[in-house]
Amino acid sequence: MEVAKIVKKNVIVLLASIVVTLVLPFVAIKLLPLDADMIVIMTLLWIVNTVAAGGIGFYSGLSIKTCWFQPLIFVGLFALSAFVVWQGGTQLLLYGIVYLFIGYLALAITALVRSKRLRQINQ
Repeated sequence: MEVAKIVKKNVIVLLASIVVTLVLPFVAIKLLPLDADMIVIMTLLWIVNTVAAGGIGFYSGLSIKTCWFQPLIFVGLFALSAFVVWQGGTQLLLYGIVYLFIGYLALAITALVRSKRLRQINQ
């Protein structure tokens, strides 16, 4: 695979991770009224970040040799967000561990399914 494609894939995931882990929580906490704040935060923690971790893991599993670190970057940005934006610190790091597990589980499943399909095609 050429270098430009690898860089493009990694930049796309990096930008998506920044939007989901840093921009959306900032908007939810700083710009929304207090009565809408809590439901948006719970939606981010339980739905949006979970789906994003699985999606990044799936996308990384498609080319595991060059994208294996992407779920780790997502969780690293979430940890940064936990301290900077959420100001929840260590209480939110459990969510980060769960997101890391989801991301690498999706990566492993995608890589296994893809390798089985490639073996079936080559036979």
